[in-house]
Amino acid sequence: MHRFLLSLALISTLNGQVPHLLNYQGRITAAGVNWDGAGQFKFALVNEGGTQAYWMNSPDLSPADGEPDSPLTLQVNKGLYSVALGDTAIPGMAAIPPSVFANAPVYLRVWFNDNVHGWERLAPDQRFAAVAYAMMAEGVPDGSITTAKLAAGAVTSDRIAPGAITGDRIAPGAITADLIAEGAITAESIGAETPESAQARVDALGASMAGGMNALKAMLGEGRRDAAIHVISDSTNANGAWSQYVAKSIGALYPKYTVKTTSWIPAGANWTPPVTVQTGTADGGSERRWEFPPATTFTPINYGTDYPMPSGDVDIRVRVRIDNASAVSNTLFSKWSEPNGRSFFLAQESAANSRKLLLSYSVDGSAIFNIQSSVGLGENGISDGTPYWARVTVDIDNGSGGKAFNFYTSLDGATWTPLGSTITSAATGIQPLSNSINSCSLGGTNGTAKLVGAVYAAELRAGINGPVVHPMNLDAWFFNEGPVNLVGAPQLWVTNAAYSGASVDTFLALPDSYYCRNHSPQIILVSLSHNSLRETGNRFITKMKTLVSKIRGVYGDIPRIIFLTQNPQIRIPYWVDPNGLHEDARVAHRAQFMAWASGAGYGVIDTWAAFENDPRPLEYLVGTNTWSNLPITGWSSNGTTVTVNVGDMQYLGDPALSRLAILDAKHPDGSSSRFNGAYPMTGRSPNTAGPGWVQFSSTLTDPIMPGVGTVGPCDGVHPSIPGYKLWAEVIMSAFRRGVP
Repeated sequence: MHRFLLSLALISTLNGQVPHLLNYQGRITAAGVNWDGAGQFKFALVNEGGTQAYWMNSPDLSPADGEPDSPLTLQVNKGLYSVALGDTAIPGMAAIPPSVFANAPVYLRVWFNDNVHGWERLAPDQRFAAVAYAMMAEGVPDGSITTAKLAAGAVTSDRIAPGAITGDRIAPGAITADLIAEGAITAESIGAETPESAQARVDALGASMAGGMNALKAMLGEGRRDAAIHVISDSTNANGAWSQYVAKSIGALYPKYTVKTTSWIPAGANWTPPVTVQTGTADGGSERRWEFPPATTFTPINYGTDYPMPSGDVDIRVRVRIDNASAVSNTLFSKWSEPNGRSFFLAQESAANSRKLLLSYSVDGSAIFNIQSSVGLGENGISDGTPYWARVTVDIDNGSGGKAFNFYTSLDGATWTPLGSTITSAATGIQPLSNSINSCSLGGTNGTAKLVGAVYAAELRAGINGPVVHPMNLDAWFFNEGPVNLVGAPQLWVTNAAYSGASVDTFLALPDSYYCRNHSPQIILVSLSHNSLRETGNRFITKMKTLVSKIRGVYGDIPRIIFLTQNPQIRIPYWVDPNGLHEDARVAHRAQFMAWASGAGYGVIDTWAAFENDPRPLEYLVGTNTWSNLPITGWSSNGTTVTVNVGDMQYLGDPALSRLAILDAKHPDGSSSRFNGAYPMTGRSPNTAGPGWVQFSSTLTDPIMPGVGTVGPCDGVHPSIPGYKLWAEVIMSAFRRGVP
């Protein structure tokens, strides 16, 4: 029995290489699941029946059994591996002579060893496409084939590959009418576009554009500046179901980058604390920050754009490290200029003033008011040289005709410890802080104290716990002058605004500042068809246009907006949709949505097609969702058939029902059962009500805890874990191609 399956193979030549190389990519699966780990491989080029070997990666001497003696060790990642066949720089790899392709046809044979079950030849052998035979052409010297060496009539239309004759290959006046046989040149032979070449042309065009995936790849490849991907989605990416795999996969390609993820909390404008998926190798993996050495006279780091001061309550936060607070005061974050451009600055005072936090502010741009925390940082355990978050909130109307000020510290930016008590002041009434024309600055500026240390993050929020009003990546701050320096590993942010149960209408009803976290993204992935799959026509497109306008209002024109189609769904139960109208609407929705998005110039990634084309059953990729779950009362398995008993067949007796889902079944030790999932139903008791049973096929014989778990008709709406991984692979395929 074959444990492993070679389900994908892509072969192409790497032109101009000596020795000749063939780039090969394959996929290893075991029981439909992608294999991971370091595996051993052997390769051979053979004839159609495999009875003759033209080449092997190593000699076949002892024993002479038609199999190479020495293996190669390759890393398999989520089932995928690649190797340059014939690359002698790889230990155990022999060169491929061009003469191999004097034979036709030629097949690639692969042996695999997972280091557990021993060697197995993967089937079937993979036939080489015609591109591999280009290696033979390299053996023909330029100019060696002249007209004198061609027999009359030897070159006919069927001997000319489509697109092979281009203008730069023909000398002026070389072809005259008397030299062209009637019908010899057709549209196909002069490069008329086929569907395949059209797709390649569109991909090439997308890869040449400055925006989208190509822009993101260029930035990551440079390895100097922060980058970001923003996701706006419904429940199909709840908790980063597929974006977490995208973050990890891109991070693996760019090890210099620290990769962080965060998810929106739909109750307001807050986001989950960042999760570090990967720590970058650049600059020793240190945290990204602006460093301010002692020689800095004032902070030359600010925004080139003036982001207006919030007109109501204010929440100011900054993550800093202060190196000399024992001696002098340090300005952390400011929007301030002398003499009439004053709005606020937040400072940490010197040891002489107990290292308290100080907020200086103005409501008219001129008059200055100072509010100081009631205790110093030592009360919260903050010492010099320790990175920490400083925060002050300003409630401009405390209900008594004045303002309320609260200071906080935090080590993680999520859990805040009050720094002393609330301070109230009626000095400026309920007037908002001045909206000075000066842009925000890290540290001090004209008229404030300098900063000696580092700034890791800064946030000016509209409202207490409100949205940040400016871009959050450190690269967005302008470096004007002085010895300050942006250091640490660059960051890739994957920010996920997913809302379970949401439709386009849901996001249209919310402030865009809630779900548009601004890390200056290069691409924005929008996946919002899940709860609108039965909505067709201009109504849905009009809503999408309005949503795009809101997104552009936050990010401008730079990010590339890429729409994702949804995964296909397993047909819903017969009694819900007896005529298949829902399924017809889904198909129409996808077609109309893709036509509009691509025609309007947006990127489109067709997730639906990837699920449809995957060789694994749809039940495996989209499962474990039910319309009505019934408690399991009994269970038996004989290694081929599983029988599940239920107390009532009310939802399982419909004659049109063909699939069921097992949920929450557990082993006797309480661990989750491997039986949990979706299955085609193979049998059931004849009754449609009362106690009964259903059956499905499985070779598992795991024991099940009695009275635990449910069974029900399978809806198959949301992807399973393998389905989410496939979703991520679709996006990664587009990323590697640099499109859309």
